Amino acid sequence: MKVRKVISGIMASALLFSSIPVYMSNIVPAVPMTAGAADDEEYITGTYETLTYNKYSDHIEISSCDKTAETIIIPDMIENLPVTGIENFAFGKYTNLTSITIPESVTSIGGGAFASCRNLTSIILPDSIASINDSTFLDCTNLTSITIPDGVTSIGHEAFSACTSLTSVTIPDSVTSIGNSAFHSCKLLTSITIPDSVTSIGHDAFRNCQSLTAVTIPDNITSISEYVFCNCTSLTSVTIPNSVTSIGGYSFLGCTSLTSITIPDSVSSIGYSTFRDCTDLTSVTIKNPDCEIYDSEYTINNGTICGYDNSTAQAYAEKYGYTFRILSEKTEYKTGDVNADDEIGIADLVLLSRHILAESALTAEQCERADLIRDNRIDVFDIIELKKLITQ
Repeated sequence: MKVRKVISGIMASALLFSSIPVYMSNIVPAVPMTAGAADDEEYITGTYETLTYNKYSDHIEISSCDKTAETIIIPDMIENLPVTGIENFAFGKYTNLTSITIPESVTSIGGGAFASCRNLTSIILPDSIASINDSTFLDCTNLTSITIPDGVTSIGHEAFSACTSLTSVTIPDSVTSIGNSAFHSCKLLTSITIPDSVTSIGHDAFRNCQSLTAVTIPDNITSISEYVFCNCTSLTSVTIPNSVTSIGGYSFLGCTSLTSITIPDSVSSIGYSTFRDCTDLTSVTIKNPDCEIYDSEYTINNGTICGYDNSTAQAYAEKYGYTFRILSEKTEYKTGDVNADDEIGIADLVLLSRHILAESALTAEQCERADLIRDNRIDVFDIIELKKLITQ
């Protein structure tokens, strides 16, 4: 019998997430989930092994499965029609599901499709999909790793939020945006490489990633969003590129392992409580003498503040009684002396190598010292030049 597809995303969402703890402190209006077919297109419901599907005139979309199923292999064809989509919330809260195989015929996976599949440990995403939608893997607490296929351009809001066993993620160069709270509370995530193709990172994106040790922000990012690295308690190193013009409030709040940070002269504003409670912070270097620093004693409340004479950094430090160190108008760097110890040696090579391997990140000043071939990039060619200097 033919029926008409009814979009009931709001009701389904309420049912799905009624038992999921709320992790986000900043809630924004939800972006509408993507429906696989036209809202008024007719379909016929059918079953294939443990799967339930909707059959449209020219394709099939998977809508649910037997809740007791542990392993699922989705076929690429059903009833001689291609399987092209997995609908919103299709497998949401299926706690028996441990692994699923998705064919290359699938081009869309709906929002919340695998949310709260808490025993899901393995999934292979097809190269055919173009986006990871909102809440797709929210609260998949046993998912340990995932490779995002080349061709994916966006990672939606809360896409991997509360994936508390996730240790590694590979983001391809095709991705241009990372949504709000995308990796919020991925507490075992130790490292992530954000490609230069990314132009926007939403608020809270890496909040509470307590094992994350180093981050290099891509050169195409113009603003650091609020709470983005809040409570990343293992974060020791952050590199902020010259493309960034503003740093949002609370963005590094509670980063208790962060020891130093250099804010380039491109940054014109620093928000409220940006570096509050960074208890190991020894220095914050602000290179823009006119940078607007939010007028509160909690914006930067640890470490020496470094800046130019008569700068806003100096005025801020003096107003709130913090130690201030004046930078010289022009700092002369010894090219290759990455760790600034006035010697060029193996220690500099180790620092540079770890940065390139994404094991840790250089500060902006260290990047200037490490850019041996002066192309505004840090790569293997700088390694080659540094080796030449060391062996001379």
